[in-house]
Amino acid sequence: TNPTVAFEHDGLTRGLAELCREAASPDNVFNLMAEGWSIQALAHISRISERNQSSNELRGGLPGRSLRRVEEYVRENLTQPICLAELSEIAGLSKRHFLRAFQESVGATPYNYVLSLRISEAKRRLSETDDSIVDVALATGFSHAQHFSTSFKKATGVTPSAFRQRCLS
Repeated sequence: TNPTVAFEHDGLTRGLAELCREAASPDNVFNLMAEGWSIQALAHISRISERNQSSNELRGGLPGRSLRRVEEYVRENLTQPICLAELSEIAGLSKRHFLRAFQESVGATPYNYVLSLRISEAKRRLSETDDSIVDVALATGFSHAQHFSTSFKKATGVTPSAFRQRCLS
């Protein structure tokens, strides 16, 4: 009877209500819809948190401008190897300081953040294209298909092939 999460944001409230209606009778694309809603919710939350940027800077997280530059770089170079030295240089910090500040700002290590973006892109490609698993792996920045399959299964609980089959059902 007592909510554990509360917010007053019209976009989030409407989206959650729509998601709840869809969850009552899920179809074969419900998982994609839920994933899309979660991404949209994160975008709204990110905007809200940017308004409170000064409090984040006092805690030691990355300044908003630096975080946006790092995020933009990662998204633009998702298919390439991305190293900590590059990211810390973009933020203008030492590697050690960058690691701490990034994790405080994002809630994940740079490695896990990049991995989650790669897995998200792989999910999209698996559900929207007929590309082979190897092509999806290479297009999302994995060095080989086995590393991709292992990482994908660890992140999602299913293999890339099983994920694709589930999307087609």
